Amino acid sequence: MEILLTNDDGVDSVALLPTIKELSKIGNVSCVVPSKEQSWKGKSLTRRVKNIEKKLQKIDNYDVVTLDALPADCANYGIYNLENKPDLVISGANLGHNLGISNFHSSGTIGAALEGYFSGIKSIAISIPYERGEDLSEEGFTNSLFQLSELCEKFYNNENNSFRFCNINIPYNLKDKKYIATKMANYHYGQLFIDKNNLIEPKRYEKLSYPKKNIYPENTDVGAINKKLVSINIFDDNLEPTDLNMLNNWIKKEKLS
Repeated sequence: MEILLTNDDGVDSVALLPTIKELSKIGNVSCVVPSKEQSWKGKSLTRRVKNIEKKLQKIDNYDVVTLDALPADCANYGIYNLENKPDLVISGANLGHNLGISNFHSSGTIGAALEGYFSGIKSIAISIPYERGEDLSEEGFTNSLFQLSELCEKFYNNENNSFRFCNINIPYNLKDKKYIATKMANYHYGQLFIDKNNLIEPKRYEKLSYPKKNIYPENTDVGAINKKLVSINIFDDNLEPTDLNMLNNWIKKEKLS
């Protein structure tokens, strides 16, 4: 299987190498990522720029193409410009959650995966929520991603048209996993900007409103993460959510939990 991997946290992301290693278990991974962090860029694409800088570098023993561009740009470039045409597009693993409807529509991680989806390729967005103040390490992300390649492969091999786009949230440093089908919670991240006299100060991601615990049911992505479960949202050809009962039956059938 030919896999195109991108992200929105850039080439320096601590999660990049663990993601490449895990996905390499099921296919040949071509990696195109932003040269710097490009979080919260949604599915924006670059316009009115004469040139975009491209570099090739090594991470461990893996070739990585970096672009001074947006996440969806990286996905588009990988899909249409690389010699190895992807069978599957994967975006992530993201440093932090992409929970709720509002984040789905603003996340660069999800936006890059959607570029694959709209190009007619099955696509997966992977995010790893963590607690505030938690120390992030390669080992922690390796644990979160452990055996995720199996899920990606089973999703790819499912020929049902209801399985076209997948959004996964995995708690940080969780090696022993239980998967659950969820719907996106009606959660919003809250105020983004603070007035400072004649200036406006954007809030840092770490200071944004987090989903409140214990008010979202387990069958929502937020509720699942609060109970240390792996949340799976799957969408069909029209980007409509797949029926949760059908998805949970698939999880059981494939022995994913």
